Amino acid sequence: MKRARNRDGSVVLDKRIKTWNFFWWEKGRRHSKKLGTKRQYPTKAAAWRAAQALRLAVENQRPARNEAPTVETLVKQYRVEKMPTRSDTNRCYESWISVHILPKWAENPITDLQARPVEMWLDTLPLAPKEPYPRSRHSQFAVEFRNVETGHTPASQSDQSGHSSKARQRGYHSRAV
Repeated sequence: MKRARNRDGSVVLDKRIKTWNFFWWEKGRRHSKKLGTKRQYPTKAAAWRAAQALRLAVENQRPARNEAPTVETLVKQYRVEKMPTRSDTNRCYESWISVHILPKWAENPITDLQARPVEMWLDTLPLAPKEPYPRSRHSQFAVEFRNVETGHTPASQSDQSGHSSKARQRGYHSRAV
């Protein structure tokens, strides 16, 4: 007979990084949530008390209240702590924040944001670059090297000897015949 799964979850100390984690099973999948450090909760009983809200959510099969800050909250913190003091920079950042960022993302918890949707949104902005940034010399060399290996070197850039046609016309490179 199969034993019934503990619906309360469990609190476990990760000894490597000294953090308490709350583990539970839901719909056949194991989930975890970091509770805090060993310094914050010195005993397992203290960690269990911290996990009380999560335990109740698991027992009632409803998601726990998301306490992650919203983008708007983080923008407020950024304005107070890290906003540049130079007036031109400040004005430019404020414009981007109030015109573009807050109307789109203000109410989203920061934990719900993912890279791909944000990148797609950035591409839709009117001032977003439509082409990638100029290639570095290393990547330009890699592309040219691949072209030479596959025989796709443009004739205007070089001929069979490897010298440019302008250099040959000027007589900088002579061929021994």
